Amino acid sequence: MDALNINAGIYFDDSTENSHDFNLGVAYDKDGTRAGIQYVNVGDSGVIPNSVASTAAIRLYGQYTMEQITIAGSLESLEPEVADTQHYLYLTASKSHFFITDNSKGNNLLARGKNRANNVCLQGAQ
Repeated sequence: MDALNINAGIYFDDSTENSHDFNLGVAYDKDGTRAGIQYVNVGDSGVIPNSVASTAAIRLYGQYTMEQITIAGSLESLEPEVADTQHYLYLTASKSHFFITDNSKGNNLLARGKNRANNVCLQGAQ
């Protein structure tokens, strides 16, 4: 099924600074594939919990699922006003499997499912 998801949020600053934070994003899903982009702007007050004030960030991400294998990744760029721009890369691959027991014979049957195992992950920062 095709799906286009759009999201937006505003985090109100109730101080006298009146420096609101906001985010917007879009994602597209089709036949086991997902791709999206997310943008966040943190104002001078840093209203979003655990955020760094005066920072902008953009994240590109994607995922592809084929049978039991899922491959996904994201690339994120943080641009704080008080420090150098930082880039983060995250890649992951996983294989889904679980066992169903045939109680009549006591045999384990391998079946496909949404249970994630055998994750391989690579994460880095520049």
